[in-house]
Amino acid sequence: MKEKDNISIQTLHVDVDSNVKEFVWDKMEQLNKIYSRIENCHVVLKKDHDGKNQDKVVEVNLIIPQKTLFSKNQADTFEQAADMVLEELKSQLQKYKEKHYDHSGAHPIDEEV
Repeated sequence: MKEKDNISIQTLHVDVDSNVKEFVWDKMEQLNKIYSRIENCHVVLKKDHDGKNQDKVVEVNLIIPQKTLFSKNQADTFEQAADMVLEELKSQLQKYKEKHYDHSGAHPIDEEV
């Protein structure tokens, strides 16, 4: 398992090039720019062995205060799947921020300041 800051990458039953892991890490690091209070990002890279072309799977559990966000996608490459997961998690984070922050964006509504 590769771990940097609050991002860990685990591979299951598949050998993954270090460049792929670095690509995935860079993608997940972008989420910290959207929401700075991410506690942990756990990424699983695996191969679906059902004989389909789109057999590379990326799963992400993103732990933020009071919630865990999840996304899973599969594609022909881990990079493509990671891009799709990133877009889905960006959307989920935006919705979370809109719901939990006041209109000025300054302070969380449900937390003490």
